[in-house]
Amino acid sequence: MTKKVLFVTSISPHKSAGLAIDYISVLENLGYSVDILTKYKEKDLKNRVISAYDYFEPEAKQHLSLAQRIKKRFPFLSKLHNPSYYFYRKKVSTYSYLINEKEDMPPVPSELFLHKLEEKYDFAMVLFWHFMFSSKSIGDIYQKLKAPIFLCVADMIPMTGGCTYVNNCKNFLEHCGFCPVLGKQRYEDQTFINYSYKHKVYNSSDVVFLGNTWLNEFAKKAKLFQNVPVRQLLCITNEDFFNIKDKKQSRNCFGISDNCFLMFVGAVNLNLERKGFKYLISAVNEFSKKVNMENKQILLMTAGQNHQEYYDYFHINIKQVGFLSASELSIAYSASDVFLCPSIED
Repeated sequence: MTKKVLFVTSISPHKSAGLAIDYISVLENLGYSVDILTKYKEKDLKNRVISAYDYFEPEAKQHLSLAQRIKKRFPFLSKLHNPSYYFYRKKVSTYSYLINEKEDMPPVPSELFLHKLEEKYDFAMVLFWHFMFSSKSIGDIYQKLKAPIFLCVADMIPMTGGCTYVNNCKNFLEHCGFCPVLGKQRYEDQTFINYSYKHKVYNSSDVVFLGNTWLNEFAKKAKLFQNVPVRQLLCITNEDFFNIKDKKQSRNCFGISDNCFLMFVGAVNLNLERKGFKYLISAVNEFSKKVNMENKQILLMTAGQNHQEYYDYFHINIKQVGFLSASELSIAYSASDVFLCPSIED
């Protein structure tokens, strides 16, 4: 009998360079039948898709409530309920408290999708849960399926009271509270409440954390995971998609000359401290001073948010290409001589 897996992702499997699709392909190659639980309906997927909302993502604006429409019209209103907003107003960006304010109130109520889970699954695998799930959702899915839940998320959300990345904060090791993002106002703050709630969910569910070696070092030390198995998840790359292409043709796609040494770097926002931007600036400028490329020009190509100030930071020419699709990203790798990754937390 074919084993069945429920693959859980809050964002479309096509997004984030198709990482979810790569995981699903591996599971299918191992003989599993995979259903996908996500936020909106999906096109161009052979798998059975179970969505919380019965419409596609581009149609979401048509289904907003009056309160949501007002917040969309006046974005600052959305920020006022978020305690981290006041912290960021002080221009302190060391931490990144930006996920669910309350763990017991997920962005998308579990009632919208639980009744649609009619199959028996051998296990569920959770990838992204931003803007849809919280630990309550994880507990609800477990209570419905009574099957192991594998957390293979790409950040620290499962082990903290709200931060995606902890930077130098050690609160999560014992118990969040006195959160620096919230101004260290009190011990039993929202991060303490979130942490306690996650602890209850994990202790009443069959949960396994799957991470890379870097994330696992943190997970093993976190008291929240004291009774949660921590296992290594190997990196998956679809080499039929991310493969070597003709460099000249790849550069033509971006209007880049063949007579240059091209360095490539990308992130949603390189200005985030954890992306190591200051190290990138230092390394690139030092490289351009010391290395003689003879008649070749040195060029830095950046993907992600475009920022005018980037042109002032570097001593070489910059080409900003904005956000790339998965296929464009694959071409960008082939166009480059060097890929730079200065991240200090990722």
